[in-house]
Amino acid sequence: MSGIDLELTVPCVEGCTSLSQQFTLEPALPNGNDIKWPTKLGGNVVDSLSVKFASGDDALEQEQYAEFIVVIPESFEGWSFYANGIEMLAAFGNCQYKFIPTIISPNIVKIKMSKLVSKPKSFYSTELNLESLSKVTKLTFAEDPLVIDFRYILEYKSPGPDDGIYMSQDPKLSSRR
Repeated sequence: MSGIDLELTVPCVEGCTSLSQQFTLEPALPNGNDIKWPTKLGGNVVDSLSVKFASGDDALEQEQYAEFIVVIPESFEGWSFYANGIEMLAAFGNCQYKFIPTIISPNIVKIKMSKLVSKPKSFYSTELNLESLSKVTKLTFAEDPLVIDFRYILEYKSPGPDDGIYMSQDPKLSSRR
């Protein structure tokens, strides 16, 4: 199933420093096959989603945020978001973004992404030995996206053996300045 590559730009002008976009999530039970839970925008599967924070005045940049509303359609009976709705796996690029999920209703999660610093700082090689002191390699990828890996967490309730908590494949979100 091939879809779209989507890049959203968060504006940085007086009175407008945020962006909100709604998506749908179509969960399915595993059946022995490689099941993917597509995130869709207007009926199109989103293969990749990147967020670009536009540059501007430092004070306005500190207010910038992107908000994603993810909805499970009513036709997917038995499914609901569980816990906070997502599980963070990794955030790269010196953790320059805050990623806050909030359950709005059993079928709706809001994910707010905001910047923690105005200008990109440093990026470091990710192959570190966590058991010892490591010298890192400083990289500068000012225009490259910072990738955030997460999974949706859903609960399925039905009158059968499939009840349980399920995690999606990794939908990957990237961001850049």
